[in-house]
Amino acid sequence: MKKVAFILLVVITILLSIYNVTYASSVDSIISGADQFMQAGKDGEYKGFSWEGITNASDLIYNTLLIIGVIVVVVVGVILGIKYMTSSVEEQAKIKETLIPYVIGSITIFGAFGIWKLVTGILENVN
Repeated sequence: MKKVAFILLVVITILLSIYNVTYASSVDSIISGADQFMQAGKDGEYKGFSWEGITNASDLIYNTLLIIGVIVVVVVGVILGIKYMTSSVEEQAKIKETLIPYVIGSITIFGAFGIWKLVTGILENVN
């Protein structure tokens, strides 16, 4: 189980490192960009911030993490179920002990996503 988790972590790290792009610019261009941003905000012309953008990003993150969470819960549940069916009585007792953290973790994962969706729904109504 530790090997699978390690391999999954390595794959996710590799995938995330592919999109890591660094842009270099001079200090003067950063300062002038900040001045333009501040002036546009004072004039009411800045349109870069939108609730739709934040909502879309939040939905993307929510859906991605929910899919990963469901996959992990299902895979671990299947592995525990197969181990339970093919093990001896003593091993079944040990597997039952691991079911408690599994169930608590599953409830935590889905509860966190429920809270996230509730908070984003409330924030959408505030806008």
